Amino acid sequence: MTDAIKWSGSEDPAKRQFATFIFSDIGTSEAGQDLRTLGNDSDRNVANLAKSALANLASPPENPTIQGEMIPTNTVYPSAK
Repeated sequence: MTDAIKWSGSEDPAKRQFATFIFSDIGTSEAGQDLRTLGNDSDRNVANLAKSALANLASPPENPTIQGEMIPTNTVYPSAK
């Protein structure tokens, strides 16, 4: 979170955009506040990205990605014919 806050104050718009992704992944109310601030960024791309990320925090997708599931490496699949 500390790094994302630092990036959100950068002069480089790419770093501010990166910060929006981090805040979105963090997903806390504090991160939402930072996204609201970035939603008023002077760079239109940063502002639009932050607004989109904030909207996704408010209403997450119905079928979020399930993380942590892996196909076992010892699984044997039938050969394609």
